[in-house]
Amino acid sequence: MSADPGVGRLQVRSFEDVVSARQRVREAAERLGFDLFDQVQIATGVSEVGREMVVAGGGELSLWISPAQPRRLVIGAMGIECGDELVATSSPGMVAARMLLGPPLDSDPAAGGCTFTRRL
Repeated sequence: MSADPGVGRLQVRSFEDVVSARQRVREAAERLGFDLFDQVQIATGVSEVGREMVVAGGGELSLWISPAQPRRLVIGAMGIECGDELVATSSPGMVAARMLLGPPLDSDPAAGGCTFTRRL
């Protein structure tokens, strides 16, 4: 299993970018050894985040493998607001992303981004 999932940084400005990001993330999850269910769940979660990015005017997805143990796939999303809690005012896309990816590990409202992780 390669330490580099082969995705890196993806600019998300259009819905076509969302489709491309979804496919690339699913392929990376497969290369990293996630089962089919997790591959689809991660890719769908990234799609939801990507849609929110497009609505917000664009953003960037970054994928990398954490160096700390246990190893994790890290998904950085810049250009959206995540918030720390799931509240009634959350966008439908972020509600879905939280259900699929779990709550963000952290969020940076000042920079307009958040980070999700999934254990390898």
